Amino acid sequence: MVAYVLVNECQFNGEDLRQRRAESVRNVRKTNGCISLEQHVREAWEEDAE
Repeated sequence: MVAYVLVNECQFNGEDLRQRRAESVRNVRKTNGCISLEQHVREAWEEDAE
């Protein structure tokens, strides 16, 4: 249900959707499917600092 609402509201095109999926797959592989909230926050702060 949530996915349906997001797709209708965001209006992703095919290429954008493929890029987002590829990014998600890379993130899962990088973290081996496991990441802590603390680790995610630290990475976000590092990206903002750059």
